[in-house]
Amino acid sequence: MTDKIDLILNMLNVADEIIIGGGMSNPFLRQFYGFKLGCTQVDMPADPSTLQSIMDKAKERGVKIHLPVDGVCAQAYSPTAPTIIVENKDVPEEWEIFDKGPKTVEEFDKVVQRANSIFWNGPIGVFEFPNFKNGSEGLLRSVVKRTKEGAVSIIGGGDTASLVISRGAEKEVTYVSTGGGATLEFMQGLKLPGVESLSDATDIK
Repeated sequence: MTDKIDLILNMLNVADEIIIGGGMSNPFLRQFYGFKLGCTQVDMPADPSTLQSIMDKAKERGVKIHLPVDGVCAQAYSPTAPTIIVENKDVPEEWEIFDKGPKTVEEFDKVVQRANSIFWNGPIGVFEFPNFKNGSEGLLRSVVKRTKEGAVSIIGGGDTASLVISRGAEKEVTYVSTGGGATLEFMQGLKLPGVESLSDATDIK
């Protein structure tokens, strides 16, 4: 949770729009919309004012924050579990959000198609299961489409890289990082020893 919060805070300094999807969106949906999320895991930050600080900083800098508007829910973490779509309301008890719904995919696509530079870290659903893959695959199609139109797309390693590679789309984006943790730290504004060494080497004459 902490590393993703730090990432968002740093991206507020450079981004025009930020999509917050996947599990990271759950604390925002609870705090700002008051939604009950069934038995979905919600990792609230230790400091309850952190999320408000993000929203305030985004408003101050004119950065648009985009959150999901619907979710694909099931009662079991299973590739065969029956699903329902919950749109802008409480998730029923004993149900859990495992993916984002079609309206969210549509709204996120609009954001991506406006972008000239895209940094993507984190799928927006359990893409390994067929019943929870549509959100992440939909977002991937949006990124690929915009990349073909000239945008620069950076895939931030980890599960996001796994998604892109498993769908055979690694050559349809600009760059796929194989170091998810290092990419995340770099985008948080932290210094990486290897990068620092390379930077120092350019000063050697």
